[in-house]
Amino acid sequence: MVWLPVVCVAGLAIRLPALAFGLPGLNHPDEPTNIGVGVAMVDHGTLNPHYFSYPSLMYDVIAFVTWVQRVVSGHPPAGGGIVEQVTGVGHTSDPHLVLALRAVSLLLSVGAAVLVYVTVRRTTGTRWIAGIAGLALAVSPLLVTNGVFVAPDVYSEFFTAAALLGAVAIARRARMSDYVWTGLAVGLAVGSKFNTVMVVVAVLVAHVVYHRAALLRARQSLALLYFALCTFAAFFVTSPAALTDPREFVGGALFEVHHYATGHPGEQGGSAGFYLSTVFHDGPVLLIGAVAAVLALCAGRYRKEIAVAGTYAFCYAVLIAAQFVHFDRNALPLYPALAILLGLAVSAGVDALRGLFAHRPERANYATAAAGVVVAVAVLLVPLLGSLSVPATLDNAARDQARAWLTAHVTPGSRIVDESYGPDLAGTGFQVDYPVFAISQPVPADAAAIVVTQQGSGRYANQGRYPREFAAYHVLLRDYCTAATFTAGPWVRVLVPCG
Repeated sequence: MVWLPVVCVAGLAIRLPALAFGLPGLNHPDEPTNIGVGVAMVDHGTLNPHYFSYPSLMYDVIAFVTWVQRVVSGHPPAGGGIVEQVTGVGHTSDPHLVLALRAVSLLLSVGAAVLVYVTVRRTTGTRWIAGIAGLALAVSPLLVTNGVFVAPDVYSEFFTAAALLGAVAIARRARMSDYVWTGLAVGLAVGSKFNTVMVVVAVLVAHVVYHRAALLRARQSLALLYFALCTFAAFFVTSPAALTDPREFVGGALFEVHHYATGHPGEQGGSAGFYLSTVFHDGPVLLIGAVAAVLALCAGRYRKEIAVAGTYAFCYAVLIAAQFVHFDRNALPLYPALAILLGLAVSAGVDALRGLFAHRPERANYATAAAGVVVAVAVLLVPLLGSLSVPATLDNAARDQARAWLTAHVTPGSRIVDESYGPDLAGTGFQVDYPVFAISQPVPADAAAIVVTQQGSGRYANQGRYPREFAAYHVLLRDYCTAATFTAGPWVRVLVPCG
């Protein structure tokens, strides 16, 4: 049983140092909005978030945690103490609430690794192989980073992992109870983010590969009916506005579809290459393992399980690759399937090694041990090194350094233009303008300094894709000179009038 505690301890130990990043500042662009929506539900005593870029599950959790905090502390409603001047520039007067909500995300992130461990352990019967698969998620820099955000992506990762555990159980034994709790997991996954509806494919494949000739018999059809009922029940319980206010709910969902189809500056075009590069740089062995598992599909003893996880992984990858807009966080629901395939590929490889040395059992043991060490090092070493730097990256010291420079070098009371993802200048005594982008509107004539950022105006660095914005940025640089640049994280640059 040592491998499961290792997965849990590793996942917790890597994520905990990042939990309080930035506080009381809120550097993440979505946290203020997400927390504000959930807190407003408590303030107004409603189960309708009136905001549907995502379904309601995350907002339900935020509202519940907020309500519990108020009951325990006796504090009156205070709107969550969330202030956001512009995207990525905010702060909170209630950091304990933010910490509690991030702790929920952390537990879900580690929980996804545990579910992958359980899936591979039940399939292969080998703890160390299951441990490698679980650790692949526990130490992934992308998953560690997103595992401390108050955002729906980690919810979708966790419940997708739960749904895949259920789908594999259906492929192996197809008990009626498997369909029930798998349906609940799928409903909660879709209640986290719309795109995770693709995990239904895994369940359908599992149903087909188990029943085959008996596919259309009444009992098998009844099992799918139970699955569907449980899926809809879990979804509508966590997103009741889909029934009570369908017009607003559908409108929010269609807005998000439009967003992904039309563009998001700096995050659009070439989605297939973007996601392939993201996963390859984050966990190259996951991709190698997935390919190896597919190659073992015809020869190995895990045909059903590989078909379930592999078909879902392929379909979900095609879905996000086909979208015009891309964000690395959208890859999170893909990772549990890749980790399961990795575990199955390792187990198939171990079986092959033992077959090669069937006449020399002692050599088979040595070869298996050596292969296990090589795979463990390959899976863990590079991602672990990346994960250890996540807390410093999230703290984004460049913003604090820019704030310190401004307070030291700019006269108090001066006007400063501070665009998205810049430092939080509340309480500094400056007159601060907060445009979304510094290049999106004329700069005030009395501006003593302009703060531009890599994630703000810097997203238009591609001249071919954004010619107008690129030109506007360089016009700005003709009139304002760089006084300081800070690179501890995404860069932040302070411009002052030339001369």
